Amino acid sequence: MIRVAIVEDAQEIREVIQRYLDSLEDFQCKVSFESVEAILEHLKSEEHPDVILMDIGLPGMSGIEGIRIIKEQYSDIDIVMLTVYHDSQKIFNSLVAGASGYLLKNTPLPEIKSGIESLLAGGAPMSPHIARKVIDHFNPQKKKTRKTRLTPKEQEIVVGLVDGLSYKMIAARMNISVETVRFHIKNIYQKLHVHSKAEVITKSLRGEIKPRFGLNFAIFDQIPPYYVGLPPYSCSIANTLPILSFLYAISRHCTGECKEGKGMQGGHVSMAASAIQNPGMT
Repeated sequence: MIRVAIVEDAQEIREVIQRYLDSLEDFQCKVSFESVEAILEHLKSEEHPDVILMDIGLPGMSGIEGIRIIKEQYSDIDIVMLTVYHDSQKIFNSLVAGASGYLLKNTPLPEIKSGIESLLAGGAPMSPHIARKVIDHFNPQKKKTRKTRLTPKEQEIVVGLVDGLSYKMIAARMNISVETVRFHIKNIYQKLHVHSKAEVITKSLRGEIKPRFGLNFAIFDQIPPYYVGLPPYSCSIANTLPILSFLYAISRHCTGECKEGKGMQGGHVSMAASAIQNPGMT
């Protein structure tokens, strides 16, 4: 006979589980409590259960605190968490405290029964979702940070966003329709896993977007100001805008005129360099 006790503050849930388990052959569930304090008082003078089904969120002492106390005083009792909580921290804390299993409250009654039987046979009953979290905790998959590759047109739209252009202005610059810009923006959001222009701009400036022809806007963090004609230690947001224009000019000509074999026109470089050295001109 498997003796089971329940600690659950929701009366309806407590009574349903108790009636079900007590109706089963080879199971006995005669006692249930709404708090850890109540079952601790019961254990002082009554026969100990083989298994306790324990909630976490209880009035007074929490179920996790209760595990520690019960396991210290009655190490032969197995405790299975039966709760709505599925966050990793509560799972980890419960297992560290001494829980032998972790089931969610949406677990069907027959599976609670088989979980208890599995426990007494040497197993550790866990809801599938919880088991996955436990595996992930002890075998973390190291995710490699990969730079996202965008198409050339998508890259150019990102440049436009960084430049502060509206969709209409980007469309005019690229000689495409506003709807086409919106289509590319949607693809950019999906590829970068973002939901706003601000996030796209942030990723671009951090160098998290695979650059065209080696152009990487995160270079701002690495170039000493005096290399671009600015006073040392004065590379503010305002001062980086001319640099952005300069890099954009390079990008445009490297992907435009350079493809046609024309090379980069010195006038454009001079204008961009002049804008860097004289920020007030932009």
